[in-house]
Amino acid sequence: MKSYLSVFILCMVSAATVAWTAVPEMENAKNRISLSARQGMLSQLIARDVCFVMAGIQPERYADSALSAVRQFDTTLAGLLDGNDNLRINMEQDPAIRSVLSGIETSWFVLRPASQQIASGDLHTVPMGQMLIYGQLILDQSATLAARQVTEYGTQMRPDLGTTLRAANRLATYAIKASNEYCLIALDIDRAGRSAALQQTIMAMDDLMVSMTRGAPDIGVMRPPDRQMEKQLDRIATVWEQLSAILRISGEMK
Repeated sequence: MKSYLSVFILCMVSAATVAWTAVPEMENAKNRISLSARQGMLSQLIARDVCFVMAGIQPERYADSALSAVRQFDTTLAGLLDGNDNLRINMEQDPAIRSVLSGIETSWFVLRPASQQIASGDLHTVPMGQMLIYGQLILDQSATLAARQVTEYGTQMRPDLGTTLRAANRLATYAIKASNEYCLIALDIDRAGRSAALQQTIMAMDDLMVSMTRGAPDIGVMRPPDRQMEKQLDRIATVWEQLSAILRISGEMK
């Protein structure tokens, strides 16, 4: 299970970060969309890693991973608001987008200390409950943010590039979210609820894999631009087929 998961998530992150690169003058628009979508993935990575800490699965490794993701989320959130030269994004000027970012910031003020508490070895139920609530909340808020970024900045790049970038990041998010739900089921935390959520995540991932592989003009997802990306997606699809077979069994155990 862990070997499948490691290979799969590596593929996901690679696909989300190197695919469909925009021309230089569109850099800010492309980066804002990608980074906004990545915030949702990071929220699930943090939740998954602290769950692994609670389960005693290589706790030092996953505690370090969670804290690293916390730092990435912090840096990116500040950059999306006020700009960041290293991330190559400008200050956000749109009031509606800044409002969404402020909502994420409010949720993050709860999720960040909860994740740090668990990563440090303080395994109380209160921070884990906060992780369950605010991890999902930030995931939803980040999806709203990415959609607004596509609306605001998508016109600055070729048609469908913004929505395709967002979809590529969702692949990584679904993969990590599924592994988090798998971990929660193993810990017998809200088994029925997590099983249902896992099944929904698997179906969403299945649908998105088809869209990314074949293209889906109706939802603004481009076909793979070259043979290299086709091979990458083929590899992802193969590993996902093997991994999802294991996850489906877990999702059916209520």
